[in-house]
Amino acid sequence: MVIAGGELKVGTLENPLEKEQKLLILLRASEGVFCDRFNGIHIDPGTIGVYGKVQLHSAYPKKSWTHLAADIASGNERIILADIVDWRPHDKIVLSSSSYEPHEVEVLTVKEVKAHHVTIHERLKHRHIGSIHVMEDGRYIRLAAEAGLLTRNIQIQPDISCSGRLLVGSYRKSSSEEFSGLLQLFNVEIQNFGSPRYSSIELTNASAGSWILSSTVHQSCGGGILAAASHGIILNDNIVFDTVGHGIDLEGQDYSLSNNLVILMTQSAWSNVWVAGIKVNQANNISLYGNVVAGSERLGFHIRGHRCSSPAALWSDNVAHSSLHGLHLYKESGLENCTHISGFLAFKNFDYGAMLHVDCSVEIENVTLVDNAVGLLAVVYGSSAPQNYVENVQIVLRNSVIVATSSTFDCIQDRVQPCSANFTSKDRAPSNPRGGRVGILWPIFTSEPNQWPQEPWHKVRNGHLISGIMKLQGRMFEFPNNVVSCNCA
Repeated sequence: MVIAGGELKVGTLENPLEKEQKLLILLRASEGVFCDRFNGIHIDPGTIGVYGKVQLHSAYPKKSWTHLAADIASGNERIILADIVDWRPHDKIVLSSSSYEPHEVEVLTVKEVKAHHVTIHERLKHRHIGSIHVMEDGRYIRLAAEAGLLTRNIQIQPDISCSGRLLVGSYRKSSSEEFSGLLQLFNVEIQNFGSPRYSSIELTNASAGSWILSSTVHQSCGGGILAAASHGIILNDNIVFDTVGHGIDLEGQDYSLSNNLVILMTQSAWSNVWVAGIKVNQANNISLYGNVVAGSERLGFHIRGHRCSSPAALWSDNVAHSSLHGLHLYKESGLENCTHISGFLAFKNFDYGAMLHVDCSVEIENVTLVDNAVGLLAVVYGSSAPQNYVENVQIVLRNSVIVATSSTFDCIQDRVQPCSANFTSKDRAPSNPRGGRVGILWPIFTSEPNQWPQEPWHKVRNGHLISGIMKLQGRMFEFPNNVVSCNCA
C-alpha cells in the first residue's frame, strides 16, 4: 500500500472510531506484490509506504497501561491494578517481569474487569511485585511491575509474520513537487511486523507533526519504532513489546517521549550492538519523561545525556528494570566538557544500575538505584588535567539514592540469573568480595578509554591516570533496618 500525496484517514482526535467499532487492515504480503512505480521508491510486499498522510484514531482504551497495586504470587488468576481501567473481556494484556529475568513477562487474556481488579483466563507462571519500598524519611520508591493493554480497535497486521512494515518518508516527484509523509496514530495496534533487516515502524525525513499516541507495537521480528533524520516527532503513552532489536531507536532532534512502556527487547543474532529498550544516544534535544523499560536482554536506556548548561533539558521519572544495564552511556561526546544526567530510577538490573563512560566531567542528579549488582560505574577518560586543579575533571552525584537491598526483594525467588547472562559472562560486573552488592564502584579517571568488547566495561587500559575528583552531594545511601541481607549479588 502506498500513500503518495494522498490521505488515509479514520476518525479524528475529537471524533475517533467508537469503542464498539473495529477496523482491521490486513496486508497480504504472501501474494508478493510490490510497488516500484515511483522513481526512487520501492515498497516491499506487506509494507505501507507513507508519502502523504496516514491519520488513524480510535477511542479505545482510555488507559493504555498502569502498575500493579499488590504483589501477586504465581498460580493466581487475578491481578490488582493501581488505576481503574476500561479493558474488555478477551483482550490481551502484558504483565512485565519483576525479576532480573526479562523473559518472565506474561501475556494474559482478560476475563473480567471490576474497577482495579482484573480476572484473567490463565494462571500466572511467575511472581509479580506491586509494592513499594519506603525509605527512612518517609519517601517511597515504586518497584511495581507494569501491566498494559495490547489490544486496540484499529489493527494492522500482515497475513504472514515478519513481513510487514510501516515506512514514512519523503519523495520528490520533480524539482517543484515533493511529497512528505505524515503519520498520526491514536490507539492503533500493530502486530507481527518487522524483520531482521528493518523495524516495524520506520520514519525517515518524516514531517514535523507526526505522532504516535496510546498505540501498541508487539511481536515484532525486528525493532519496534525507528526514526532517523527526522525532527519534532511525539511518542506518548505507547506500548512496545517483544522486539528483536531496539524498542524505540531515535536519531535526529527535537523528539518528545513521555509515558511509553517498552517491554522485552531480545538481542538480535545479526547485530553486535547491544539491544536497548530506548536508544537515544544519537539524538539531540530529547524530552524524556515517565518512560519505562521493563526488561531488555542487554540495556534499558542507551543515552547521550545533555549539556550541564541546559537545565531546561532535564529528564524525569524514567524507569529501567530487569535488564543487564539500566542506564548506559558509552563514549558519547560533543557536550562542551560536561555531561548531565538526571531523572532515572533503575532497579533489579543484573549488572549495573548506571554504567557511564564519558570523555568529560559528568553530573548525575535525581537518580535512584535499587537492587542492582553494582549501583553506579562511572569512568572519565581524556587529556590530563593540571595536578593543582583537580576540579577540572569531576564526577558529581547529587540528590540521589542508592539502596542495596529493598524491602520488596525476596532472597529466594528473586535470586534469578537471566538467560542473557550466559552470553555476556566476560562483561559481568565485579562482585563484592564479601558478598552482597556494590553501591558505587570506585570511579576511574584515565587517559585511555575502555576498549569494549576486547575488555569488560569496568576495565581500562594501562594508560596514565589523570587528576579528577568525585563529589557526593545530598543524601545518598539507604540501608533499611527491616531488610535481611541475602548476600546474593
